Amino acid sequence: MSDLPRVLQILVQLLEEHPRLSAAGFSVAATPPDAIVVRRGGETKGTWRRIDSALEWIPAGGTSGTHRVLTAEDAMMHTVSVLLRY
Repeated sequence: MSDLPRVLQILVQLLEEHPRLSAAGFSVAATPPDAIVVRRGGETKGTWRRIDSALEWIPAGGTSGTHRVLTAEDAMMHTVSVLLRY
């Protein structure tokens, strides 16, 4: 994971330590040099990619970002709101 930019390292830690995401079976995998993938049951749910100084959320099956944030904390909050909304 040390190959990832610091903001993505922080995001991985925040997502892995989030109790509701963990309880729901979500996992996070680093895809160096500039992205992480969020999965559940082996199925990709979305990807966070670093673009310049921002993080961009690309939903599974998508080819472009649908949400952009500046901090790992905001990325974590968006991930939780999107994946745990039901």
